[in-house]
Amino acid sequence: MMSQMQSGPRRVSSGGGLDVYTALALAGLVAMGISAALLWLAGTALADGELPFTMLS
Repeated sequence: MMSQMQSGPRRVSSGGGLDVYTALALAGLVAMGISAALLWLAGTALADGELPFTMLS
């Protein structure tokens, strides 16, 4: 029982555990960048007096 608990974290850390965390971090950064770009585009469109959301509906 104890040997399984001790070998678990070691296998994850030495295996592809860090790759999963880096992939999640990169996905989060990409999502934040996309959301920031969409907010910036929406802000500039609203400042110009145009509503891009009317095309979606």
